[in-house]
Amino acid sequence: MTSCDITKIIHRDPKSVQDYPNYAVNKLASSTDAFIFFRSFVPCFYCYLKSNQTWNSPVFDALRSFVGWCAGDAHPKNFGVLPLYLTSGEKKLVFAMNDPDDGDLGLPIYDILRLLTGIHFVDTNSSPKTLRKWLQQALCAYLAGLASGDFPSDQNAITDFLSDCGVSNSIINDMVCSKNSKCFHCDEKYGETKNGELVPVCTSGKTEINIQITPEEMDALDRFVENDCYLKGYKIKYYLAYMKTTGGSGYLRQYRICLHDKDLDSSDPFRHVILDIKPECNSSVHYEQMGHNVKQILARVNTNLRKERGGELCRFNRAVAIPALGCGAFLIRARWDGQEGIDTDKIPDNPGLLCAEAKILGITHRNAMINVNDVDAYQSVVETMQSELILLAGEMAAAIEHGYQCCCLTDSAPCSCCDEALRLRVHTARSPQES
Repeated sequence: MTSCDITKIIHRDPKSVQDYPNYAVNKLASSTDAFIFFRSFVPCFYCYLKSNQTWNSPVFDALRSFVGWCAGDAHPKNFGVLPLYLTSGEKKLVFAMNDPDDGDLGLPIYDILRLLTGIHFVDTNSSPKTLRKWLQQALCAYLAGLASGDFPSDQNAITDFLSDCGVSNSIINDMVCSKNSKCFHCDEKYGETKNGELVPVCTSGKTEINIQITPEEMDALDRFVENDCYLKGYKIKYYLAYMKTTGGSGYLRQYRICLHDKDLDSSDPFRHVILDIKPECNSSVHYEQMGHNVKQILARVNTNLRKERGGELCRFNRAVAIPALGCGAFLIRARWDGQEGIDTDKIPDNPGLLCAEAKILGITHRNAMINVNDVDAYQSVVETMQSELILLAGEMAAAIEHGYQCCCLTDSAPCSCCDEALRLRVHTARSPQES
C-alpha cells in the first residue's frame, strides 16, 4: 500500500486551520489507540483507500459504478437512538447515524467498508474467527437493509428492530425511551441546576476543556438566536466555550448554550434547551477539495441529516450559518436525555449492535441511491463480493494501525506517513499530558 501523507491530509481545510491552528497536532497527541486515530482523522481513511492496490484493482470496478449518498463516517460508535423535534412540531424517535459531518454524494460502498474497518478495533482481543463472524454478520445485515425496510421511527419500531438484529433486552431497555417520557428533557450530563436555573457544563476535564468565551462570541450567538426563525421566542441565558479532546471535532472551539423561552409553561420540556454549537468543515469523503464555502457546507450537512434520519429537519438539530463566528458554518445539536449512542464496550457481548448499524446503512443507501433502479443491482454485486470486502477491510485496518503508530507513537521508527517535524510537535504536545 502506498503511504498517505498525513501531514497534508490533516490540514485539508485552510479555513479550519486558520481558525484552529494547533487542533490537528493536539488530536494526534490525544490519540491513545488506533480506533481514536481512525475516528479523529476521517480523511486519512479515504486517502488510504485511494492508494490501496486491492481497491484499485478491476475486481472493484462494479462497486465503484454505483453512486448515492453516503454518511462518510460510519463507524461502530457513530450510531444511536435520537429524539427528533421536527420543524413541523412533530416529536419522534429514530435509530440512525448520529454524526452528519462527513456525509456527501459519493459511493455507498464507502460506508459499509468504513464500518467493517471499524469493527476490527471494537475488541482487539477477539479471535480471527470471531472477528470474521462479526464482519460476515454485518454484511448480511447490510444486505437485508438494502433489500427492504424502513427507518424505525418510534419506540416500538426501534425495540423490534434492535431485537430482530439480536440485541439483548437489557441493552434495548437502556437505549430506547418513549417520546412521551422525559426523552426531550435536558441531559444533566451537559447541564446542571444552580439556584433554580439550568447552567451548561463541560462533561469532564478529560474529554472536554472549558475555555474562556469572549464578548464578541456571545454577541454573535445572541444575534444568531434572535434571527433564527426556528428559535423564535428563545433567549440565551448562559454561555460556555469548550474544546473536545478526541474525535473528528477534537480541539475545535465549540459552544454550549442554555436557551430559555419564558413564555412556555414550567413543565414544558422545551422551556430550557441545552444546545451545542460545533464548527463545520469540508466533507471527508472528498478530502482533496479545498476551500470553505459556507452555503455549500450547510446544504450538504442538512441534506445528510435528512438522508440519515429519514425525514424532515429538526428544530434544534441542523446546520446553520453564524457569519460573525469563527468559520461561519456550524452544526447545532440539542442535548436531550433520550439521545443514547452505542457503547462499543458492550458490542463483544452484543454483536447484534453491529448488525443493527449495518442494516441502518443498508436502509439509508436503498433510500438514497441516485438511480433507484440501481439498488437491486448494487445489492447483487455486494452479495457476490463479501469475501473481497472483508479482505479489503482488513487491509484498511492494518493501514490505520500503521498510521497511528507512525504519527502518534513518537518513539516508533520513522516512516513516510509523517515528517519528523510533525512527530516532534506531537511529542511536545503530549509531554505535558504524560508528566
